[in-house]
Amino acid sequence: MLRLIHTQTTSGAILVDDIDDGLPNKTAHRLGSTADPKAYVRDGYANVPKQPCYIPRVKASNPVIAGYIDLEETDRVLLSADRGKIKGLRTAGLISVVSLSHGDVATPTITVVSRNDPAAGDITITGTNFLSVLPEITSVHLVGAGVGDVTLTQAQIIAVAPGAVSGTSIIIDSTLIPGLADGDTIQISSDGLLSSVYTLATAPVVTGATRDAPAGGDITIAGTNFLSFAPNVTSVHLVGVGVGDVTLTDAQIIAVAPGAVTNVSIVIDSTLVPGLADGDTIQVTADGIAGNVYTIATAPVVTGVTLNAPAAGDATIDGTNFLSFAPNVTSVHLVGVGVGDVTLTDAQIIAVPPGATSEVQIIIDSTLIAALALGDTVQVFADGLAGNIFTLV
Repeated sequence: MLRLIHTQTTSGAILVDDIDDGLPNKTAHRLGSTADPKAYVRDGYANVPKQPCYIPRVKASNPVIAGYIDLEETDRVLLSADRGKIKGLRTAGLISVVSLSHGDVATPTITVVSRNDPAAGDITITGTNFLSVLPEITSVHLVGAGVGDVTLTQAQIIAVAPGAVSGTSIIIDSTLIPGLADGDTIQISSDGLLSSVYTLATAPVVTGATRDAPAGGDITIAGTNFLSFAPNVTSVHLVGVGVGDVTLTDAQIIAVAPGAVTNVSIVIDSTLVPGLADGDTIQVTADGIAGNVYTIATAPVVTGVTLNAPAAGDATIDGTNFLSFAPNVTSVHLVGVGVGDVTLTDAQIIAVPPGATSEVQIIIDSTLIAALALGDTVQVFADGLAGNIFTLV
């Protein structure tokens, strides 16, 4: 297509009268008929006035934008652009001409909005068809309790670093959107076309999962940003040898007591997650944004510590759930008058024989825990979970 743009160096519309694209010219009739619409002579016939095309000075729906018309590149249009009226108007500086395709003018689509990206308070909007073809301009409209009601043009966005606009990404600096919060909405205008309204949300984060809570077989998931803004839904995806591969929507979860979904907690009844076991994974999706993958684990429990075993100065720690699922690590925290305050990772422990770690036992060489004595405390951490504090007696 060719876009003919009014340069606004003259007042009023500009006539392009040597092209024949457009509607039938209903001023001339064939065989003298005045009743039959099919008898109307179409543009392009000899000795018949052509359908005129006017370039308005401003766009009717937005007078801030220069007027323009888009023309299919027919032979007649190309001839005019090469040696006819279009070329003459362009040479005189009355119009400018831009070549574009139909794909260049498409409805913008927002796929995701990242908060605090690339810096605190900034947002990065990702999607498609964000760039406008001149003289159209791209703008972003934000509305909500946090941000208020603000429309930012491409020029305003780019003027404040790191602001940027490309076909697939828009970056807006924090100073242009103070107070932006979850629940505020974003809509992009490109080439006069509007994207759908996108509701701002933060990705859910699972920070912990408690087995057998509130009852045997149930699970309580703790974290943030679990609730979705309507009409979106929240879902929980569980995968593993124990539970299989199951996705539960908030409606399914709430339907089975004591099932519940809040912004910081999700409770799932045992009947919905039979066989759930350590090593199975949990992922919460809210507002179409998938959160982190969390591996279910049970907190380690120290049941006993034997000094001078297997050799003088060594310590053998007995208990359960000591091993961590990759990429997590197991660590042992020892505190007391004798040992001081020391934390040893499983790698450090295993590196010094007879150091060893298993699901039910940890052996630490004497060189790593010099002067460990009665009254000192031992605590094991596995999969980010803190075990009980065990005092040597």
